[in-house]
Amino acid sequence: MDSIFDLLEYNGYLSPSAVGLLRGYCERWQVTGYQAIVESHLLSEDALADALSESLKIDRLFHVCFNAALIRPEESISYALACRWCCIETDAIRQFEGREFALADPTERSTIVELRRMFGRRVRVAVAPASEIKRAIWAHYPLWEQIHTHAAQVASSS
Repeated sequence: MDSIFDLLEYNGYLSPSAVGLLRGYCERWQVTGYQAIVESHLLSEDALADALSESLKIDRLFHVCFNAALIRPEESISYALACRWCCIETDAIRQFEGREFALADPTERSTIVELRRMFGRRVRVAVAPASEIKRAIWAHYPLWEQIHTHAAQVASSS
């Protein structure tokens, strides 16, 4: 599948006409496919996470997993990357020997490729709604790293 739209259309979650409208929305507003689906209210974040989990045959993580099973942020990806990729490391699957990351959009191959480059081949991907991942990022990353990252972004945009 080339995109989140193709995957969801193939598996019956989106109609061909909805996919056409969403592609136009992406071009017009310069947003990702994930953002277009959620902003258009065709699927809620929870329904989209369920659809991606079923379509890709990957685990779907829930808020409980983020409360109990977060790897220490200082040993994982930076706050800036976590925000950019909407991704956070978990250890929700205890018997897995590698590293597991929850992503809002696991169809973003470039993110998965970069995670594998950073941590080796033993990277497992799960899906969770973006709002839950963002809440976990804000709760678990140190405030000083969040402030530093936002200050750097403001400075670079000036």
